[in-house]
Amino acid sequence: MATLPWISLLNRWPPSDDVLREVAELVKNDLEGHFGDDFVFDPIEIVPKIDHDGDEYLHIYVVFDGDQNLLDSRWTSGLTGRIGPAMRKMGVMSIPNDSYVEKSEWPSVRRGILIGLP
Repeated sequence: MATLPWISLLNRWPPSDDVLREVAELVKNDLEGHFGDDFVFDPIEIVPKIDHDGDEYLHIYVVFDGDQNLLDSRWTSGLTGRIGPAMRKMGVMSIPNDSYVEKSEWPSVRRGILIGLP
């Protein structure tokens, strides 16, 4: 489904580096507010992408260090809904996608991002 023309007018694509940093800060604050000291979330990478239908979206890569068994997927799955309203205020109208990556796996995942793998 292609982006509606009026949405494209509101959506500044790709978002500026400042906006990407603000989104990363939203994510970090949300996660740290819930998990406290149980995890270290660093880095949080926000990557503008275009899906196979031509729709623009942000992919949020959350790199974490901590016991994966404590990473409650019922709670983390709601991240994009919780930060969505603040993102729209920043001019980002797309619905983000998120991935949680263990710190030990991040180097290989990052290499894949850099060469353009989905």
